[in-house]
Amino acid sequence: MAEQTTAVTLNDFQEKVAERIRASIGDLMPDDVLKGMVERALEESLFKEKIVQTRDSWNNPRSEVKPAFLPGFVADLVKERVDAAVREHIAARWDEINALIQEEIGKGLGEALLKAVRGLFLGDLMAFQNNVQNSLARLGQR
Repeated sequence: MAEQTTAVTLNDFQEKVAERIRASIGDLMPDDVLKGMVERALEESLFKEKIVQTRDSWNNPRSEVKPAFLPGFVADLVKERVDAAVREHIAARWDEINALIQEEIGKGLGEALLKAVRGLFLGDLMAFQNNVQNSLARLGQR
């Protein structure tokens, strides 16, 4: 069964919240005041970072910023879908991607191996060179 989703815009959501508040409060406040109140409440609860006062291990006061709810919530939802799409794309083009990886590894493997061998022996070769120079210098002093 296909999952049916409906898109609700922020304005639609604000209107629904305003209608519910209007129904419960009645005509006690004008529509523009009610609309401003709903917009401010949504802004503060969904989009604004919160500063929480806590204490550290030494009982010193510390402020901690908690991220806004909605951007983090949406990011978590999107992350799963993006990860799945990337995995699907890689699986569909695996042979091509693997060939590119193998080609790049092949290009740099010889150079990397040479650098590794040089790195392994460089210290010992420099010490040997130093010893030979010291020995020759001592022979020259005699």
